[in-house]
Amino acid sequence: MASEAKKELVSVFIPVDPAIEEDDNPRLFVSVNGISYNIACGTTVEVPKEVADVLQYAEAAKKQASAYKRKIQSPLG
Repeated sequence: MASEAKKELVSVFIPVDPAIEEDDNPRLFVSVNGISYNIACGTTVEVPKEVADVLQYAEAAKKQASAYKRKIQSPLG
C-alpha cells in the first residue's frame, strides 16, 4: 500500500448530544472520499482538515434547516 501524504490535522470538539442515549463512549461516524472516521464526542480530537470541513458544513446545514423550520412554523410565515 502506498504511503499517504501527511494530511493537515485540525482540532475539533463534537459535543455529546444528550437527546441520544448511547453507551459511555459516544462517537460520530464521518466518511470522506471513501475513508471512514469514528470520532469521539465530548472531547477535543485531531482530524484531517477535510473531515473538519464536512463537520462544519453539516453544522451549517443543521442551523439553516432549524431556521427554516422556525420560519414555516411561525404564524406570520
